[in-house]
Amino acid sequence: MPAARKNISRSYELELIAKSFFEKNYKQFIGSLKKNPTGAIFEHDGKQFEYGKIERLVSFIGTSEVSQALKIDGIKDIFHFDSLSADRKKEIIKHSELSLEEAKKIDIYLSSVNNEYGISVKDSSQVCKLAQKSKPVDFAGVSLNGGLNDRISRLIEGSEIPESIDYTTTGLRKDQFSKLSQHDEKLAWFKKNQPDRWNLETDNALSNAYLQLRNLASEINKGNKSVLISLLGIMLSGVNMPCRQFCIWLEPKLLSVKEFIDNINHEENLPMEAYLHNTPKKSSLIINIEYKGVLYSLTKIEPSFEGGGVDVSQTKGIIFHFQQFQHPDTNFSIWNLISSAGSDLQSH
Repeated sequence: MPAARKNISRSYELELIAKSFFEKNYKQFIGSLKKNPTGAIFEHDGKQFEYGKIERLVSFIGTSEVSQALKIDGIKDIFHFDSLSADRKKEIIKHSELSLEEAKKIDIYLSSVNNEYGISVKDSSQVCKLAQKSKPVDFAGVSLNGGLNDRISRLIEGSEIPESIDYTTTGLRKDQFSKLSQHDEKLAWFKKNQPDRWNLETDNALSNAYLQLRNLASEINKGNKSVLISLLGIMLSGVNMPCRQFCIWLEPKLLSVKEFIDNINHEENLPMEAYLHNTPKKSSLIINIEYKGVLYSLTKIEPSFEGGGVDVSQTKGIIFHFQQFQHPDTNFSIWNLISSAGSDLQSH
């Protein structure tokens, strides 16, 4: 996502908080954010709002229109999770049912005496990334394993690589090279000095990634609902089965991801399909389902080998990108499905 668009999306979160909990003193609220862009606590009318560094967002405040406020009774503590440090997030949720993986997906955290809400804010009008995975991930017995595979590690260890490597024997600048581990120094040397063998290994890694996607497609096409349910959980919340407090805001609805997944799981007639979609430059796996007679695309999964270039210092290996995708017949994506199959948690 381009930086400007990302900042507009994040500033929408602040506008949503303002409209939902501080509308009566909106100017004072926004003024406080602009005056203290490195983080502060804003208190008013029995509510407390905590945020971290928002310097990059301040100039974008007011560029997003919030048509519908959150309607939740009894909220006392509000946190802009995206701007807080990882340690602060851990501290906030340490007594919560929310996991650390779910916390990574949360944009706004709300708490009252009796309840809490970890909210991932989504704009259904904008195409967005659902998830990306480089570490091994398991979907009810079907695995996707990204990163650098064992074959590349063995290749590096078994090659005639000098014990002492200088940046001039790699394709990196001195400042890039100085930050590398010994393992990454070897990778940098190998990319520069064995380009044909390196390109062969990156091609093999991509071929293996597509083989894994074909295995996933096979289970989906068999109608394996367990795999589908696990896939939905990991894409949306970071875990196989989210807790009930993890929610998605799709204006004007606040939807429990667990309740949505439970509704999908309890649906007896749930046709599903997966197929490789090929373009001249790349291929990706499309996963569709039919829910109550309507077709939806859940995601497009696209693997890439990242950091393979000789002038790139961070060699990440295979990353599986889970992207939003609209069904070609209905233009419906996963957001339309969640809105249809979920229930609004708000007070009415």
